Amino acid sequence: MTLPARPWLPANALADATVQAMVRDSAMNWAARWLIDPRDIIASTQKVSSPIKISDAFTCWTNATGALTLAVDQASAIKLAAQMIGAPAGGKPNAADLSLYHRLARDCCLNLLSDLAALFGCDGDFREAKQHEANGDTKYTLAFAAGGPSFDLYVDRALMIYARQSSAKGARPPIPLGVLGEAIGRQHISVGAAAGGATIGLDDLYALACGDVIVLDKALDDDVRMTVNGHVAPSATAFIRRSETGLELRMTQTGFEQT
Repeated sequence: MTLPARPWLPANALADATVQAMVRDSAMNWAARWLIDPRDIIASTQKVSSPIKISDAFTCWTNATGALTLAVDQASAIKLAAQMIGAPAGGKPNAADLSLYHRLARDCCLNLLSDLAALFGCDGDFREAKQHEANGDTKYTLAFAAGGPSFDLYVDRALMIYARQSSAKGARPPIPLGVLGEAIGRQHISVGAAAGGATIGLDDLYALACGDVIVLDKALDDDVRMTVNGHVAPSATAFIRRSETGLELRMTQTGFEQT
């Protein structure tokens, strides 16, 4: 079976959580321009595996390709417009108010989509869509704190990849990596010594008590084998001696080769 091709991402592409933070930051900047007292915006992400038909209870805007879609329900649209003009909470808008609120919410949401189109590098010409089926790969929910309005944003996979790749451009490691051999040579390993070994039965092992003696296969003045990351290096030997700060290994044979 041939697996479907997957768009390539660079090794330093941004994580999904980073793109979510970028979407939230874009929405926060937008809210600061439009609202008298903008509240904090909470963003959440949901992966979408198949197209989603958006309910008629939502007003929906999308671009020509349907790659970027914003949906807002009527209650959130009213809350958004009320925040824009500082309308007192709890009031019941009449028909004229509702008409004004919807126009304000539309202009405000289209401006948000314009900002998001720049983030995702897509067509910024949006239109209202009825009975729209969002084919996005990722769904973001942007919700104002304290019960404020909320929005659903659908982004297709190609735009997600664009945002991750374009924002990762110019990223560099904190220090130069150099050539491969130099990078490997800067890695740290643990070294030690295997003083000797012996073979005993399990019953003898379980019966060991303080004061018991196990005879090793090495004499006191024999060389010991060096260990690297817990594994014996058979070509490296040394003898143990005492120093002012503790024990040290004096190498008698190395035999390490750099490959």
